[in-house]
Amino acid sequence: MFGLPSSTEFDVKFSLFGIPVRVHPLFWLVAALLGQDTLRLGGGTFLLWIACVFVSVVVHEFGHALTARYFGADPSVLLYGMGGLCVYREQQTRPQRLVVLLMGPGAGFLLLALVVVLTTTACGISIGDFWNLRFRSARMVPPVPVIFAAHFLAQINLIWGLFNLLPIMPLDGGQVAEILLNFHNRAHGTRRAYILSILTAGLAAIFCVRMQSYWNAVLLGLLALNSYQVLQTLHYQAKYGDSFYDDADWWKR
Repeated sequence: MFGLPSSTEFDVKFSLFGIPVRVHPLFWLVAALLGQDTLRLGGGTFLLWIACVFVSVVVHEFGHALTARYFGADPSVLLYGMGGLCVYREQQTRPQRLVVLLMGPGAGFLLLALVVVLTTTACGISIGDFWNLRFRSARMVPPVPVIFAAHFLAQINLIWGLFNLLPIMPLDGGQVAEILLNFHNRAHGTRRAYILSILTAGLAAIFCVRMQSYWNAVLLGLLALNSYQVLQTLHYQAKYGDSFYDDADWWKR
């Protein structure tokens, strides 16, 4: 369901720390849709939101990429409609793979801490005041774009980082759960990881509906459906081997 998008003439390509990066046009579209509420604050703030999303996703993916390169991989980074993806040949041990996965959210949390510490220290305000945009008692009030940039970066890296750690495939948390479950039971670990993914995504989708967060509910529903489809594939592979791929009537059995 969540295949990688093909290259287009509108892709943005560059290299950072020797790691190639490709930004698909859908990345900008989804970032804009997620930040449509910021339009009421003006076009400049809306563009600032998109820039903060870009920086946050790049930092997250480079947490993966730089760690993977440390373990001998040759990674590349793709930013697309579903967020970001660090692509490399998986030759690491399972403990190394676990570290690579955790360093994505870890890099985002480091950026979050840096932004919060610098802003609260420079302005002389509490974390609560910073989070609620209360700068009246600050000894130094930064320009409004700086305040919004710091706030956006903090929100994105906290909320998205925690969401990404949920045991839902193919999020980092889902892949971490798969590795840990395979440590416990190699024969059934992957299947159990996808069952856990379906349950978690389904419950989270119901919660989002109750909170009237329908966009997130749809996303979680799609993730649950994707996990269910993969679980079906694992079931038929275990039962029939790879031959059902070549049999148009495999589903009738």
